[in-house]
Amino acid sequence: MWRVTPSGGVQLYAVIAMKQRYANEARHVILSAMSSNVRPKWIVVVDPDINVHDSAEVEWALSFRVDPGRDVILVNNVPSAPLDPSSHGDSLQEKTNSTIGIDATMPFGKLYATVAEVAGWEDYSFPEISSER
Repeated sequence: MWRVTPSGGVQLYAVIAMKQRYANEARHVILSAMSSNVRPKWIVVVDPDINVHDSAEVEWALSFRVDPGRDVILVNNVPSAPLDPSSHGDSLQEKTNSTIGIDATMPFGKLYATVAEVAGWEDYSFPEISSER
């Protein structure tokens, strides 16, 4: 499942959910998306347990499943979306930009916590997550 978000002009920001079949398959998906004719500037790949239509879930995966030194791919000087105001170049055919891909999937073949469980957290008052809202 994948989604090109309205906030990215239905072109510049793509979120892809997939179950990896082998180590680093998400990187192949990122590189394929970068080279597509959609020309996204931002690509985020998540596991299927993340709803690509829910930005809070995507941000959660970015926060808890990404090691920036390992999971971020940056490629400079690629053809950009023609109407992207941050791109460089005079004519539409010369426009370039950078693109970034983020692998927000759990490491393949390794045990990985899906949700942090803190013993005794129920004993504290958290009004911001109260069910009475």
